[in-house]
Amino acid sequence: MRTPWRTSRAGGKRRSTVHELIVDEIFYSIQGEARDAGRPCVFLRLSLCDLRCHYCDTKYSWKRGRELSSDEVLAALAGHRCRLICITGGEPMLQRDALLPLIDALLGAGYELILETHGMAPLDGVPDAVCKVVDVKIPNSFGVVKGVDKEALYPTLEHNLTLLGDRDQLKFVIGSRDDFDWALRFVERHRLGPLGDRLLFSPSYGVVEPHDLAEWLKTSGLPGRLNLQLHKLIWDPESRGV
Repeated sequence: MRTPWRTSRAGGKRRSTVHELIVDEIFYSIQGEARDAGRPCVFLRLSLCDLRCHYCDTKYSWKRGRELSSDEVLAALAGHRCRLICITGGEPMLQRDALLPLIDALLGAGYELILETHGMAPLDGVPDAVCKVVDVKIPNSFGVVKGVDKEALYPTLEHNLTLLGDRDQLKFVIGSRDDFDWALRFVERHRLGPLGDRLLFSPSYGVVEPHDLAEWLKTSGLPGRLNLQLHKLIWDPESRGV
């Protein structure tokens, strides 16, 4: 990805600011998760991720996609009759230098934004108007990535917790009872109970049965929310662009 130009004057002429993003896909569908589940939504999926979660259902986004200017992305998004946009990945915040100006442009154009992130990259600078859905990574959920120290990522996540606003949500993907117990300890340790139904508990698809997680949640006493992937109930779970 080329370094974005900065607006400047050279030879008396003003240069345009160009930001390029590495994009995997842009498509129009139904939001399948979190508190906006069921709403028509345009998805901007950015490429690349620094984690390798076992339950990831978009492994194709780990590879480098196509480079698009911010103007090209804005034009593609504007081609759909929908004002709700979900920026997802991959991990969008790996492209923060290009993404934050795009977010500002979208908010300025009146779009409603959701940002899906693993929370291990700094969220500083993301406007409060953006609804952040942070997928809290349970330690045994992601594998070894060369050059990445998993334990060193958690202080950044803990810092990001201090940045959460009134609309932001935390998601825990649960692959076992041990995962659920870890999530409960995390919530207690960081005093996250007041988030209430903005604490989302998702069964790892095909690994944990939704009815089992529902029972665990019921007996936990937490006012969290069972979070199912609605799009996998509507379409083939292997489908892309839905």
